[in-house]
Amino acid sequence: SELVARLGAAEPLSTRERNSLHRIIGGLLELVKNPRDGRGDDAAVIRELVENYSDKEGISKRKLEEVFPLAKRLLSAD
Repeated sequence: SELVARLGAAEPLSTRERNSLHRIIGGLLELVKNPRDGRGDDAAVIRELVENYSDKEGISKRKLEEVFPLAKRLLSAD
């Protein structure tokens, strides 16, 4: 996706792209605050985020499946 392609780029993100990432981060923070069994892998986390926040722009199964691997690569590269 365009957002995933631009995450590694030096160009600033658009407001829409930045808001999408902030919504994903916000959803993840909510999950962290409420620990629960069954979140042992990315698929489970994605499933729960989509169940709870699919009405929010930028939170979809497809988008999360694109963003999570890139986020992990960027995190481990530093």
